[in-house]
Amino acid sequence: MIPCVVSPYSFDGSIIRLEQVVEKTKSIGLKSLLLADTNFHGTVTFNNLCRRNGIIPVHGLRVGTKVFYARNREEFEELVKAYNRSEEPKLDFLKIDEIKLIYYLNDSQLDGHIAMCQIQQSPIKSGSSFDGAFEDAALILGCTSYDLRVEMKLPQPKKDWLKGCAELARTPEHRKRFEEELKVIEKLGFESYFYTVKRI
Repeated sequence: MIPCVVSPYSFDGSIIRLEQVVEKTKSIGLKSLLLADTNFHGTVTFNNLCRRNGIIPVHGLRVGTKVFYARNREEFEELVKAYNRSEEPKLDFLKIDEIKLIYYLNDSQLDGHIAMCQIQQSPIKSGSSFDGAFEDAALILGCTSYDLRVEMKLPQPKKDWLKGCAELARTPEHRKRFEEELKVIEKLGFESYFYTVKRI
């Protein structure tokens, strides 16, 4: 059975700390781990922790009784787009009864899980600890590890475009202050940021 971790970011009773579940995954010899949240709030942390520990992160999205999963970066982006549009992803999925949703690490944490469910008014999921015989999600589903960083560059302004704004200063004191601020902006390389904000 494939273990599918539910993080506290899904707000339905999980008390799992991602650091602990990654350590547990390593200790039982699994090479991959599937995250089955209802949103993407914990995705970057999960991805970074897994990759740093040599585990293949498999990103899933739980919708009703299905867990849709991404095998690569392109499918991950499709998963996010479908979520943003409140649509069901056009991707492969696992049924809830084919997997084990993990809400707490071991039975000693069951009371904590019950308390969290009561606070969040969600059903208690007893028997949802990270104990049992598990299979590697990445191996079975054909998933690969990928980086989630986005390479994005802001629009570049024309040279000295900010200096024209100094003319808006009403007093010599304001102009002097503006020129001081301008030096800091240029020194830190923030011209493109301010240019983008101005355009917006």
